Amino acid sequence: MNEKKVLVKLAGAIVLLAVLAVSACVEGKEAEDTQDVVVTGQTTEDRGGYNGQIIAGLTVTGQATEYRSGDDGTHQAGLSFDYTDNGDGTVTDNNTGLMWAADGNSAGCNNGNNLNWNDAIDWANELNFAGYTDWRLPNMKELFSLVKFEESAPYIDSTYFPNTGNIYWTSTTYAPSTVAAMFVGFNFGHVRYFDKTYDYRVRAVRGGP
Repeated sequence: MNEKKVLVKLAGAIVLLAVLAVSACVEGKEAEDTQDVVVTGQTTEDRGGYNGQIIAGLTVTGQATEYRSGDDGTHQAGLSFDYTDNGDGTVTDNNTGLMWAADGNSAGCNNGNNLNWNDAIDWANELNFAGYTDWRLPNMKELFSLVKFEESAPYIDSTYFPNTGNIYWTSTTYAPSTVAAMFVGFNFGHVRYFDKTYDYRVRAVRGGP
């Protein structure tokens, strides 16, 4: 009788261990699936429009020049730039899954014309370009992912994004002062903020993971 009780307890322990192992595997898989996901962190909606797009992974800065041992040019950490020209005026970033308007003078970039921040969001949300109607203004991290810190201004791959100007609006509001929004400056490869009433260039984006 005692032997049977021991066997029952042993069987129960084995089942419990199996359940714990499966649970750990599931949790590990979930962590693996989300470890490369980045957002801007902005959950407050200042006005109609979308800011919360997810970006998967981080790309390299594009800096291949080594200015000293151990710097960015030494390690070149991150995913290599990987674009596909779709042949319809758009380019897909294969690292993020985002589709971009390519030519800075095309309709997908408002023909190179400037807009204030509110008009930029409306323009992108209403854009019908290259057969798609779900365009939007990119958030700060999405647009900055196109910056390539090598060679000369504008700091972007001009093969895929010709006629790129300097300052482009993002959909991300500057949290410390919500009358301002973030922009990406491709002539210097930086991110700053300006009042939303200022007029700057725009580049539409769609899709993502």
